[in-house]
Amino acid sequence: MSFNHKANDMVYIAENIFKDIYPVIAAQIVQKTGVSKGRVLDIGTGSGALARALYELGDFEIVAIDSKIDMCDAARYYILIENKPIKVLNAFVESMPFGDNSFDLVISRGSVFFWNDKIAAFKEIYRVLKRGGITYIGGGFGTKELASKISKIMESKYPEWKFYVKKRMESVPGILNDLAMLSLPFELIDDETGMWIMIRK
Repeated sequence: MSFNHKANDMVYIAENIFKDIYPVIAAQIVQKTGVSKGRVLDIGTGSGALARALYELGDFEIVAIDSKIDMCDAARYYILIENKPIKVLNAFVESMPFGDNSFDLVISRGSVFFWNDKIAAFKEIYRVLKRGGITYIGGGFGTKELASKISKIMESKYPEWKFYVKKRMESVPGILNDLAMLSLPFELIDDETGMWIMIRK
């Protein structure tokens, strides 16, 4: 198996190599945003791992979207196995099928680096966010220990991993520049938990 963005590879990585990070990140989301109930949108859900972990931690109604149909199918499969009432839709972040002020919390792990039009995406996120709502968008592994453990595994299995991580991090200044251009009120977390963007409305 080579490291690429095929659904089977990404699902395998999320459900096996990355599986321990999602409960940690979900707990950090609740702690740092202060949101423990309400309507949640998970963007770029992949196999639905983060949405499923967050569901355990509060009184949430969760909607998960992904631009790839095969990833939506994977998310529905795991959600069905765990019998969780999480709705999955095939949708693009740049044009989401939701009304204004629809979500108390918008989350995303790992997908922001791949959005085709980040300015359009952040405009849409701000539009669907409720007044008083907040986002937790970015990437990371939750703790320094988990990041180190996973990096070692990924580097041994996928020679391209280091290049992939470097390229992803090189996109961060552009993401922050897009946010600045939109004048959105955001807080940047950049520590051992990862790089996360908290936009408040």
